[in-house]
Amino acid sequence: MPRCSDVTLSSILDNTEVTETDVMWSISRLKINSSCGSDGLQSGLFKRLKYCLSKALALIYNQLMSVGTVTDDWHTGYIVPVFKTGTAGDTANYRSTNFSDLCS
Repeated sequence: MPRCSDVTLSSILDNTEVTETDVMWSISRLKINSSCGSDGLQSGLFKRLKYCLSKALALIYNQLMSVGTVTDDWHTGYIVPVFKTGTAGDTANYRSTNFSDLCS
């Protein structure tokens, strides 16, 4: 078994490029009625402005991948229990939902 110090790691993100088309495709797949994250930005805003935002967001994502880091806010998500059916006192009757920033 090789030791980790003997292995040369290369980042997959170094060879990845996000295009304007990728961003527009991702924005078009957003659900219009989804909740916003801690940034307060709603998916409808992105959908209406996708042609204006796609180039800027692609540049931001590519820059973040080139330096290998993202803002601390993108590491944060809010997990909320959502009641399904049955007895409200039984934790098995809940599912979890994660609310995170749309840009992350």
